[in-house]
Amino acid sequence: MTYAALSVKISLSLLLLIAIFAGVPHGRAQSVAIGEEIEQFQAFFLERFFSVSLEEFNEGPYSLPQSVPQAATFRFLEQLPPYMHALIPARSEWNRTYNGTTLKNCMSRHPPANQFPYVLDNRVMSIEMAILDCLESQDRSFARSDSVELAALTAVFREQARGIANQVDLDDEKLKALYREGYRIFWSRQGQYNYSCASCHVQNAGNTLAGELISPALGHTTAFPVYSQTRASQTGNGWVTLREQYQQCISRMGAASPHLGDQRLLALEVFQTMNDVSIPLKAPQSRP
Repeated sequence: MTYAALSVKISLSLLLLIAIFAGVPHGRAQSVAIGEEIEQFQAFFLERFFSVSLEEFNEGPYSLPQSVPQAATFRFLEQLPPYMHALIPARSEWNRTYNGTTLKNCMSRHPPANQFPYVLDNRVMSIEMAILDCLESQDRSFARSDSVELAALTAVFREQARGIANQVDLDDEKLKALYREGYRIFWSRQGQYNYSCASCHVQNAGNTLAGELISPALGHTTAFPVYSQTRASQTGNGWVTLREQYQQCISRMGAASPHLGDQRLLALEVFQTMNDVSIPLKAPQSRP
């Protein structure tokens, strides 16, 4: 197939995907099975980046063939990741006893990381929410949603499910309701630049912006938290959580960024995690 023919085919696929996810009335969209939407979403990226298998979409921009030089460096660094020094104290905290229990024991009451978000007692739980509940039960002073320690502890928990396929529940009604809200946010244009999440991570996935390769939306949730070496050198805290990434992206659109506890960020996480079903977790990861 020629380059021109391939470009036309991708463009037609993109138009179909936009019609499926963003161009239909909300009432009609509600009638489409979420499982079918997820299949269509995954199929779009598998066709666009045909040399990448579904399981390989867990390395962010390094999943893509356009990233070959950077991906080689990324995989070399993963042999002795820059974030290892930040995980050592977090692993120690994970097993330390406070008020008669350890964080490890407390979190054992929840499913493994590849099954989050999930519903507990009629409440949609993210990993951060579950860890915060455990920390508060131990009277830990740093139990805040923006703490460095929480990000590192999230990395410890997600690392335990590394290599296990995402198995979030696609049939739970509360999760489906948040999926719909996340679906709306993901495809809606906002801010002074009139961008949506899809503007970059669907339409322009694989292109470059300011010298950086734009990652595909597929597989996004499987890598976080990531450890940014640049951020670490500038602030001393290299961890970037999924919700912080959402905040940064929304801010770049020229829109007001939601606070970390905002339900809209949880909705985006649910929407993307459900679209990442069957992709193995590969968190944490390093970034420049």
